[in-house]
Amino acid sequence: MQPSAGGVTAVNAALTALQGRQSARIAGQAGDISTGAAAYARTDSDGSDAITSVEV
Repeated sequence: MQPSAGGVTAVNAALTALQGRQSARIAGQAGDISTGAAAYARTDSDGSDAITSVEV
């Protein structure tokens, strides 16, 4: 085994751990965005339902 193999293994392990953390963070953010979008859609729909036409 070459001396650099240990370093490569360590870097690969660190990158794998980082990838897992980023994946979990992004999944959480996607869930938050989805929740926010649903709340916005409800508010927008309620607002449009409250608008009445005015004839001049």
